[in-house]
Amino acid sequence: MSKPIRQLLMEAILARFQGITVANGYMTDIGNSTYLCRAVDPDVTELPFLNILDLDRQTKEVGMGQLATHEHTLTIAAQLMVAGSQPAVTIRQVEADLSKAIGEDRKWITTDFPLGIGFYTVLTKSGFGQDANGVRILGGYHFEFTVKYRTKAFDETKQPGQ
Repeated sequence: MSKPIRQLLMEAILARFQGITVANGYMTDIGNSTYLCRAVDPDVTELPFLNILDLDRQTKEVGMGQLATHEHTLTIAAQLMVAGSQPAVTIRQVEADLSKAIGEDRKWITTDFPLGIGFYTVLTKSGFGQDANGVRILGGYHFEFTVKYRTKAFDETKQPGQ
């Protein structure tokens, strides 16, 4: 059974972010605790923790008739929770790592999609805060970016030309 292009894109993003480790040239090992749409909040012992969510999708039709395609703009959030004496430092390091990972390939090329699943990725906003929780200082961070991708009109499992 085919998967929707949106799901394949989210899986590609998850795989890329799970590759964020010091051994791969990044500043942090956040890739070891990165999840896709995890519904359960982490326990403080699981921190740092990165959850990736696809928040919103805008779609417009491009072309007409048999040649029509749907162009989607998907908003994705990476939500980070950290604990420690300097959560802001960790947050800024992870922010830089996420930006670097996105910049490696803004088309989200995979084995099955050698030309890329998407065609344009841009960082849109970020913000963070911190709070004292008992003995630990907790920090939270929200990082958003959008990915544009195309599907055949009314067939979410195929790209144009497939």
